[in-house]
Amino acid sequence: MVEFCVGEATSSCSTLIGGQMRTKEEIEAAFVADLRQLLLKYGAELSAEDHWRGYAECGSDVRMNVYIPGVYDDNGDTISERCEIDLGASFDP
Repeated sequence: MVEFCVGEATSSCSTLIGGQMRTKEEIEAAFVADLRQLLLKYGAELSAEDHWRGYAECGSDVRMNVYIPGVYDDNGDTISERCEIDLGASFDP
């Protein structure tokens, strides 16, 4: 059994059984599954938009955004405020 970690976050560690390498398809599938669970947990949407649409810089500044809708009770009172998170052009934890 071999453990490897990405970056300094110990939660990013994976265990390889029998020393077998994970393929890029396995890594992508695991990443997308984890991301999907995180988005579902918060009821969030992930989008990417061109920040300078219509200008000469068009396409050179695409930014990622996360939108989490607000939650309201039956009386319309806010339980959880909506939240918009600008991740910028890249996100490096």
